Amino acid sequence: MRSSMSCLGLVAIAVVYSPGPAWAVKPTAQELTRSSQWLAENFGPVAAVQASSPKPGRHAGAVPPFSFVYGGKPFQDLLDTWEFHETAAKVDETRTRRMQTYRDRTSGLTVRCEIVEYRDYPVVEWTLHFKNSGTNDTAIVENIQALDSRFKGPAGNEFLLHHQSHPPRAAVRHHDGRRAAG
Repeated sequence: MRSSMSCLGLVAIAVVYSPGPAWAVKPTAQELTRSSQWLAENFGPVAAVQASSPKPGRHAGAVPPFSFVYGGKPFQDLLDTWEFHETAAKVDETRTRRMQTYRDRTSGLTVRCEIVEYRDYPVVEWTLHFKNSGTNDTAIVENIQALDSRFKGPAGNEFLLHHQSHPPRAAVRHHDGRRAAG
């Protein structure tokens, strides 16, 4: 047991005292451009959003990279009938946070998508939040797919999709903090 702990300590020291992270890479201009293009295609152009001012209507041509079924109908079929508002704010020199909110006028179901764009690395992250802001029960929300998108790369090239891995439904909680069943 002692030798195992010593070995782990040496590995930690080597990482802490190394001159620079061996895994760090600098993305190319092409990778950053493609990331911005993907963001615009799926969430709309960030330039169309003024900091902290909601705008009604949805970004023309943008198709969100998530999906769900609401009341037996795919969200993509309902998208143009829901209210849409967006705000954006600069978090720091490398990140912009956007909040896109979709609301069903009839039931009050609100879907908020929090998007973080990184300008120094080809990464976009988003989190979906569902809330019943109406006075009655909503229709059934099912088949939630936080990522439902097609990825295209240059012909003949493969690409690698990195993702966070955790136990299924680990982050699904009720508003009062109880863990969701399943």
